[in-house]
Amino acid sequence: MDHLRLVDPAKIGVLAREDQDSVILAEFDPPLEADGVQDLVADLSTRPTSPKSVQLRAIEYTPEVRDSTALSLDRLAPHTDGSFLAQPPPWFVLSCRRADTGGGGESTFILVDRVVAAAPPWVIDGLTSAEYRFLKTYDGDLTGSFVGPVLTRRHDGAWLMRWRADHIYRPEPVHDNGTRATDAAKWLHEYVEAVEPVVHMLGDGHLALIPNGRFLHGRTALSPGSRRCVLRAWVF
Repeated sequence: MDHLRLVDPAKIGVLAREDQDSVILAEFDPPLEADGVQDLVADLSTRPTSPKSVQLRAIEYTPEVRDSTALSLDRLAPHTDGSFLAQPPPWFVLSCRRADTGGGGESTFILVDRVVAAAPPWVIDGLTSAEYRFLKTYDGDLTGSFVGPVLTRRHDGAWLMRWRADHIYRPEPVHDNGTRATDAAKWLHEYVEAVEPVVHMLGDGHLALIPNGRFLHGRTALSPGSRRCVLRAWVF
């Protein structure tokens, strides 16, 4: 499929350095344990990183947690990871320990270039010039949030997007800087909800290395009682 590349696991690092615009897929048998994911992320990092310092998050259905879409059975809307950080991770890893046997939890990808190509000029103006607040938490505490544009450019000119919007929160402009900032965010939210994404099912032992900011990433809803478990780690 477009912009999804299945590679030999031993070549993940080489491909990541050569191709910053594709989701890199690999299959591990047996599935990587937590320390294996940490070793891989430390090797991929562009700065000295100890494997033990790599933070992993296990993403699985946890019914007692009611304030996290990722830990629910619900669909996860397309987003970029770490949108509240001044510098979001350029890559992140999803390593599937257990797939959803009911067929749910398919990963979804939307290339940012596709969004930019579809957007009217006034939307691009708003998303590049206005400053929006991106929250770390949804409890009203603004500590750790970030204020800045939705769209920026990478050093080579490629578009990068910072975005997270769902039924709980949508970024609001702090400074519109003479643009239709609110309308631009509304257009983006509606486009992302309506457009057909690239869909890929991560099976047991499958790993995806995703260029954060170049793709919006989400997932379809999980099946009832799903035991899907994915380890996520950011790569800096």
